[in-house]
Amino acid sequence: MSKWAKTLGDLIFCSKDLNGYTQTYLVKSTSNDSDDNCASREVFLRCGNWCYSGLVKLSFQNAFGMTLKDIPSIVQKLQHQQGNLSYLFQASSNHTSSFTGPLDAFEEARDFLISELSSDKTIHKINNLERTHRWIDSCHVYFELVGNSSHLFPDILFMCSKVHAYSTGLIFNIIYFEGTIYATIQDGEGEQPLIDVNFPDISSEGQGAVLSLYDNEGMPWMKLSIWQVKHFGINLHHEPNQAAVSDISCDDYVQSYCILKTADGNDNREVMFRFGSWCYRGQVDLATNLKLEDLPFLIPALLSQQSKLRFIGDVSCLPLECPHSLALEHCLNVAWIMEKEAAASHSILVSLLSRVANYVSDDDKHWLDKDENYFFEFSCVHSCLLDNVDIIATKSYRPNGVVLTFVYYCGSYYLMMNEANEHPLLDKKFPDISQRGEGYIIHSYPFGLSNWPQLRKMSVWRVGHDERRLSDVREGLLEGCDEDILSTSTSTDSSTSEVSSDEDQQPLSRVVSSALEIIDDAMLGIIDTFDEFTTCLAEQNLDLLEERPRNANKKSSTLSPNPKHSDTSRVKRLGLLERKLDDVKRKTSHTGDVETTLCHDSSKPENHAKTA
Repeated sequence: MSKWAKTLGDLIFCSKDLNGYTQTYLVKSTSNDSDDNCASREVFLRCGNWCYSGLVKLSFQNAFGMTLKDIPSIVQKLQHQQGNLSYLFQASSNHTSSFTGPLDAFEEARDFLISELSSDKTIHKINNLERTHRWIDSCHVYFELVGNSSHLFPDILFMCSKVHAYSTGLIFNIIYFEGTIYATIQDGEGEQPLIDVNFPDISSEGQGAVLSLYDNEGMPWMKLSIWQVKHFGINLHHEPNQAAVSDISCDDYVQSYCILKTADGNDNREVMFRFGSWCYRGQVDLATNLKLEDLPFLIPALLSQQSKLRFIGDVSCLPLECPHSLALEHCLNVAWIMEKEAAASHSILVSLLSRVANYVSDDDKHWLDKDENYFFEFSCVHSCLLDNVDIIATKSYRPNGVVLTFVYYCGSYYLMMNEANEHPLLDKKFPDISQRGEGYIIHSYPFGLSNWPQLRKMSVWRVGHDERRLSDVREGLLEGCDEDILSTSTSTDSSTSEVSSDEDQQPLSRVVSSALEIIDDAMLGIIDTFDEFTTCLAEQNLDLLEERPRNANKKSSTLSPNPKHSDTSRVKRLGLLERKLDDVKRKTSHTGDVETTLCHDSSKPENHAKTA
C-alpha cells in the first residue's frame, strides 16, 4: 500500500466529524477604500473558537491581481494586521453575519472532500494509479475539487483553512480560489497549532489524474483530481520560514517577560525574556495558575531560572515562528497608544485635583498627586493575538529618567509612570497592582480606536491603601501619651513579682492590644470617611455621570467615581465624621485611664480582678 493510500485510510477515523484546532481566513473581493498604494478589504479570521472581522490593507497587486501563488504570503500579511480586527463571535454559537453563508458552504465542501478522499473507492483508485503514475508516491501532491460553485461564494476573493485533527494527528490545508477547492494533507507531528500559519504553495502544477466524476443534480461539484506539485512551498515536515521576522526594537532600554499559558496543567511554562536588545527563550518551572498579585514575586522566580533559557536573537529580527513574537510586537504598539492616551488625560486629572485641593491639606496630598500611588487600566475585548499568553510584564527606561511599567493580564493592560530610582540593569521590582482603592473612569471607547479597535475603557486607580497616611494619623493620636501606657513593665514588690508576673502581664497585654485595635479601627474609619467626603465635595462641581457617546467618533471624557452620594448622604457623612472624632477621643482617654490605673496599682490582686 502506498503512503497516500495509508494516509487517506487514516481519514476514515475523522471523515464524519473533523474535530481539531481550526484557523480560517476569508477575504472579500470588494474594496472598501483605497489610497495611492493599498486597497482596504474586509476580512474574517477564526482562531480556534474565536472569530474576528475588520479591514486590512493589501497592495494593489494582491487586491486586484492575486494568483494562487500569492495566498501563502497574503496570510502572513493578515497575521501582521490582526490588531485591526475586532471580536465578532464564537464559532460554536449561532450568530449570523455577512460571512455566514460562504463559511457554511466552505465547511460543506471541506467535509465532502474529506469524505470522498477517505472512501474505499478513492483509496482503491489511488493504488491502481500508482502503477502508471510513480509521482503519486514519490512527490508532493494536492487534491482539486472542481465545479460550478461561484454562487456559493459571492464577493469572496479567497478562503483558506488549516485544521489540526485531534484523532489522526494530520493537518488539512484547504483553499478556495476562483471556484475551485484545493487541499493538501500533512503529518502534524511536532507542530504547534497556535503558531502554525504556513500554507503551501501549490501553484506549480505538474502531472495529474482524475479520481472521481460527479453528475448528480443539485451537486455543485463535478470532478475530483490529484495533482503533482513540482515545487512544494512547504514539505511534510516543513521548516519555519526564517525570512519572516518581527522587529520590536525601540530607542529605550527595555526588559520584558512574556509567559505563555499551559494547556495540560503542567508547571513548566514557555517564557521569553528580553534584556535590552537580546532575547532568550525556554521553559521554566512556575505555578499552574498565575494571578495578578503574583507579579512582584514572579519576576524574581523567573530570573532565578535564567540558566534554562537559550539565546534566540536580536529584537530587530525576532523569528515569527517564536510564539512570543507577535504578542510582544502587539504589546509594543499598544504601549505607545496607552502612553498617548494617558498624556491626553492630564488636563482631566488636573481639573479634578484643582477642585479637591480646598479639601485636602498641603501635608496630605490627594492620591492622584502622588506619582507612585496610581496606575492606568485599559480594558479591552478579546484579542486573538494574545490567546495563548498568560501574562506580559515590561519596563521601559526613557533617557529623561522616566520608567514606564506595562503589564498585560486577562484582557486588560496596565500602565504606571514613575521616576527611575535604580539602574536599569539592577531594577527587578514590579509593583503589586492587584490591590486597588478608589478609581475614576476617564474615557470610554464604544467602538475602540482606529489603531486599537479592541479598546473599550480607560480608568485610573489608586494603588491599595495609603499606609503612610494611616501611620501619620495613628502617630498623631498617640502623640503626648505617657510612655508608661504602652509599656508592659511594672514596678511591683519583689516579694510578689515572681509569683504573679504571668498573671499581671496577661491582663495588661490584653488591655494594651485592645486599645491599639480600637485606635486602628477608628483611624481606618476616619480615613475612609474623609476620602468619601472629599470625593462627595468634588462631585458637586464635576459632571461625573458616565454617558454613552452620541456617535462612534466621540470619546467620553467623563470621570465616574464610585460610589455616588446624594446631598442628604453628604450631610450625614459630615455628622458621622464629627461623631467618629469624638468617639476616638473618648476611647483613647478611657484606655489611658484604665492602663494608668493598672500600672500604678498592679501589686493589688483586687485591682486585677476589677480590671479584668
